[in-house]
Amino acid sequence: TGDELTITPDADYFGSGTITVTVTDMGSRLTDETSFGVTINNVNDAPVLTDIDEQTTEEDSVLIVPIYASDIDSYISEVTAVSDSPEDVSVEVELIEPVTDIDGNVYETVHIGEQLWMAENLKVARYNDGSEIPTGYGNGGWQNLSTGAYAVFNNNESHADTYGYLYNWYAVDDERGVCPEGWSVPTDDEIKELEMYLGMSQEEADGMNWRGTNEGSKFAGNADLWVDGALENDSEFGASGLTGLPGGVRYYNGDYNLMGDRGYFWSSTQSSNNFAWRRGLSYDESGLDRSRPAKRQGHSVRCVRDETRDEQVANLILTPSENFHGSVNIDVAVSDGSLEDTGNFTLTVGPVNDEPVMTEINS
Repeated sequence: TGDELTITPDADYFGSGTITVTVTDMGSRLTDETSFGVTINNVNDAPVLTDIDEQTTEEDSVLIVPIYASDIDSYISEVTAVSDSPEDVSVEVELIEPVTDIDGNVYETVHIGEQLWMAENLKVARYNDGSEIPTGYGNGGWQNLSTGAYAVFNNNESHADTYGYLYNWYAVDDERGVCPEGWSVPTDDEIKELEMYLGMSQEEADGMNWRGTNEGSKFAGNADLWVDGALENDSEFGASGLTGLPGGVRYYNGDYNLMGDRGYFWSSTQSSNNFAWRRGLSYDESGLDRSRPAKRQGHSVRCVRDETRDEQVANLILTPSENFHGSVNIDVAVSDGSLEDTGNFTLTVGPVNDEPVMTEINS
């Protein structure tokens, strides 16, 4: 009696787990054990402003300074910057739009562990080089494809606003890219990293078919769109912020099915010449499916940022007054609407040797 158990979550971890405690009698070596559940709630951390280096520019030259931040739980709603000598250097803030594809669609994002994910399904109709992704195939055309294409469920464009498009794997694999610049369709291993952060073991993540306990419920979201069942009835439904949706499927033969019941998401990893890895959610399962359907199937796509790095949130446009040279301090703050972080840097404006200007001499 009297012993204490200290539980320390990893940085930024949230979710549930089970802890088993075993006690042993040192004399007889008899043991007893008990288990209990622990839930780590998600909290909104303050964004962290990345340190800004000291800046220099020449007299009468405008300077653009990128501003970066990390640990952004939702999005940056405000960036402010103030010069301590505004009459000498003016400051304009240009916010960076959330992730935007080549068609101008804007996507919400969510940090999961060390990864940054789209929190919406992809709905782009062009590759990143501007060329159109083919669409409009009937059943016969769809089932014979070996090149990239997309479809909208039941050929009803209104579904795209909620569920995005259904892409075959050949579009996912096209070197022109379907995800916005700096983003990509996740590999099978990158999805495993997500699943393990949500609570799976490595062994579970490496398995096939339905795996885990409630990682699917955490992945999913928007209960109004799902058929009632084990997925949405789990207490941690929607906990990750990924908002996985039941966008259905277009089978390799061209038929549409399962909207409201299931959602499938491609990885960029093939399992063989004709098959590729995907993940699945189902209304009657709280776990996640890992399987390898035909590449001709149409599934939803989620994108992940290419690498872990601080995220650019704004540009500062610094404009020295005419003929000013010297130093000013710039104070910067980033906010997610409720919490903020601040920093500052010095801008040094160097003099330049202007040509003399001769005053006009009257006759």
